[in-house]
This record gives sequence, C-alpha cells and structure tokens, in this order.
Amino acid sequence: MGQTYLADSDADGEEARTLRPLQAAAVTYRIAFGPRAGQKVLTLRGAMPREDWARQPLCADIDGFSLHAAVRVQAQDRERLEQLCRYITRPALSDERAQVNAAGQVELELKTPWRDGTTHLVMSPLEFMQRLAALVTRPSLHRAGQPDSGRS
Repeated sequence: MGQTYLADSDADGEEARTLRPLQAAAVTYRIAFGPRAGQKVLTLRGAMPREDWARQPLCADIDGFSLHAAVRVQAQDRERLEQLCRYITRPALSDERAQVNAAGQVELELKTPWRDGTTHLVMSPLEFMQRLAALVTRPSLHRAGQPDSGRS
C-alpha cells in the first residue's frame, strides 16, 4: 500500500513497462535508455566531502536514504508552520540549478554536496528527462498513494 506510486510489478500495461525501468534507473543513479543505458550518471566532486550530519539526534541515514526529523513547529506558531509547509511543498528541482553546458549536456547542481563530495550531476538531455519522468506519479494517484477522488 505504501508503494502504490511505483509502477505495479504485476502490471503488464504499457505504463508499467515504461515506468519500471525509469524508476529502477533513477534510484540507482543509472541511465535507463539510449546509448549509455545501464551506465552511472557522471558526477562532479568538490575537494572536501560533506560532514556526516546523520549522527545528530533525530537524524538517520540508512542504505542511501536519509531522514531529518528534528524540525518541530508549535501548533500556534503560524509563521513557522507556513514556512515548513512552503518547504515541504516546494518543487523537486529549482530552475536555477539545472543548466546546459557548452557540450549540450545538462549540469544539475546539487542543493547540498553529497557526503562523498559530489556537487553536480552531468547527463545528456535524454538522460535528464528520464530521471524527471521517474518522479512523475501516476495520474490516478495522489502523492500519498490514495486513489484520486476526482476533487480538485
């Protein structure tokens, strides 16, 4: 139930056959289709790896997934609640962080460097579109996995 936003592994429709390889490639930082299919996305690294912030209280980093649960807002603090709501509903990607370089490749600047020092991902426009397509939820489902009731 918690994974209904992923392509149904038992489904045999065109949508599932297209989404499954896109989603699998996106979570493994690999390229799904095209001449570089199966290869890792090129990463650019800075000189210094990022500090290990996951050792802070209420933070976890397990198998490549991180959770930071130390942010709390009091019920009556409407300004901070609005700020938190704006943060969690922000777009997945800022226009300013994606640029096309002189070679015609998309350079995606990471908001914060990864622990290994990676600061940018470099990929072809097709590879970039594959990664974006993997983020799109099915039209009949809300992000939380609940069926669409038809309400706006």
